[in-house]
Amino acid sequence: MAKGRREKLRQEADTSRELAQRLEVRSIKRYAIIRAYILKAMKLLGSLALLWSTVVLLGGFVTLLKGIDFWLLTFIGFIQAAGCRSAGASC
Repeated sequence: MAKGRREKLRQEADTSRELAQRLEVRSIKRYAIIRAYILKAMKLLGSLALLWSTVVLLGGFVTLLKGIDFWLLTFIGFIQAAGCRSAGASC
């Protein structure tokens, strides 16, 4: 009984190794890693945009802005602070 179980475990291990070497699995893993890095970069850029707009609005540069620029920066700041970083995201 134990011998049959060991053989079954070896077959499963061989199957998982073969699966890991398949092109489809490697490309899916690569896609997931690239997507994770891109999303992390987008989150960083969003945080930097929020920081920049906060500095502009609260740092004294507000007197140099036109009215529409002030409201656009305010809107962008609220959107970034709420966490809506893409058109499809729900807040």
